[in-house]
Formats: sequence, C-alpha cells, structure tokens
Amino acid sequence: MICVVRNPYRSIVVEHDGDGVVISEGNSIKFNLESGKQIKGILTKLCGKGEKLKIQLRPEGKDEHEQIWSVAVMEEGSLTLDR
Repeated sequence: MICVVRNPYRSIVVEHDGDGVVISEGNSIKFNLESGKQIKGILTKLCGKGEKLKIQLRPEGKDEHEQIWSVAVMEEGSLTLDR
C-alpha cells in the first residue's frame, strides 16, 4: 500500500525514496500493483483520503475509458511521476 503523507486539494504528497513527491491532477503517473503489473497514465481525479484514497486515471495510449485504482492494491513506494 502507498503511504500518503498529505492530501491537499486536488493533489497528494507521497513518500518515494525518502523524499516527498507532490502528485497533482493532470500529471503523468505510474505505479505497480501488488501483483507486479505496472500501470501508467494521466491522473484525472483523486477521491477520498488516506487509506481510502482512490486514483482515477486515463491509461497511457487509451482515450476511450478511465480506470479507478485504490492505493490499497498498489505496491508500497511505487506511485510516482512518470517523466
């Protein structure tokens, strides 16, 4: 599970390699699921706070649908900006 340090309006701060990374709506992000699969896309919406946070994103290369992922299914420390 991802450690969300702060959850200000329309963005979150997550711990990555000991640093705080600000991730905001509209950013390109990537993360790994507990199963090992990597997900990449553009963050469109954040719903909830803390352990109940859900991330809505438009997957890379797909414009016709969006996906919603809970931080509970993400590998710890894997959520970061995709540069």
